[in-house]
Amino acid sequence: MLFVSSLTFGQTRYPYKIDKGIEKTVLDHETAVWLLKESQFDKALADSKKLGIVKKQVDELKEKIKTLETRSVEKDSLVVNLKKDRDHYMKIWKEADKNLLELGKMTKKEIRRKKLYKTTTIIGIPVAFLLGVILL
Repeated sequence: MLFVSSLTFGQTRYPYKIDKGIEKTVLDHETAVWLLKESQFDKALADSKKLGIVKKQVDELKEKIKTLETRSVEKDSLVVNLKKDRDHYMKIWKEADKNLLELGKMTKKEIRRKKLYKTTTIIGIPVAFLLGVILL
């Protein structure tokens, strides 16, 4: 098979085939001439189809990469938030441990006295308010 380029300045076209028995005059600006066997031509067609398939796979993989990048950004922000929450809860945990140690050092009488003080405060404030309203 014989192929001749049909390019002129500024044009982009594919080479065209010259069949057996056809004469063709080639101009000066047509410098590219390809002489291919049938097997070479068939191999070129097969390679072009494979190239098309590979290009589709590349596009799909690029899309997957973009998706994974967005997911990784989301996961990174989630990790930052979870670290903040972890630090907050660790602080609360340490305070609770500290309070528990303080309570462990107190005697039963001191614990009862604190409970009594809290309950009398809770009951005493409304009672004082009511007495103040009644007396005034």
